Amino acid sequence: MENSSNRFLEKKFNVLSYETNCNLDLKINSLCQWFSEIAWKHAKQLNLGFEDLKESDYFWVLFGMDIKIDKLPKWQEEVILKTYPSGITDFYFEREFFLTDSDGKFLAGASSIWLIINRKNRRIVIPRGEMFENYNFITQRVVPEKFSKLKAQIDFKDCYKITTRYIETDLHLHINNAVYVSWIEEVLRQTEKIKNIKIQFIKELVADEKIELKYIKIDNIYYFEGIIEKDLKPCYRAEVEVV
Repeated sequence: MENSSNRFLEKKFNVLSYETNCNLDLKINSLCQWFSEIAWKHAKQLNLGFEDLKESDYFWVLFGMDIKIDKLPKWQEEVILKTYPSGITDFYFEREFFLTDSDGKFLAGASSIWLIINRKNRRIVIPRGEMFENYNFITQRVVPEKFSKLKAQIDFKDCYKITTRYIETDLHLHINNAVYVSWIEEVLRQTEKIKNIKIQFIKELVADEKIELKYIKIDNIYYFEGIIEKDLKPCYRAEVEVV
């Protein structure tokens, strides 16, 4: 069931068994897949969807996301996910996600920023007025602070090695953004409760790339940086607050 307008899109989800961990909680990477799916759907309603951008050889890229988690829903629980655009800053399109239970209580959410990229020259497309003429921004944000780039860490204590897989690619043959979150979940393995994930996507990945996921814990925050082995360049960074 959906409730939509040019301002927002609201959709009910039932937590499925394969979307949960051994504690029957919704996995955070599954939540991120929900975020992507509802974002694509609402963008399409606003005439900036995948098919609309493809006509101009453009495509959407998720640049960063700040995820806030109060409580993850359980298997079979019915929840409501609401999304809407919250503004435009420079090149960045801002979008919010609010996940609530059936009574409207906040469970989790995210503030995110997106770019439109020219497929031919790989350059950022400058937002123009006609691009968002159907947008009616809602300024309420999940995370009040604007997203800022994450700084590189110098000293990492641990390293987790990854080889990306074809099965993890999306419709652009890039590794899906939710997979990057699953690597964090793989490292932590539910040993600590995640309260917040701030993640910045730096360089797109394709299948069969070797990645060194370096990380260190300082106080109650894990700092992650994915390094591509072939050129030693970062592909993403994340800061994960645990309790």
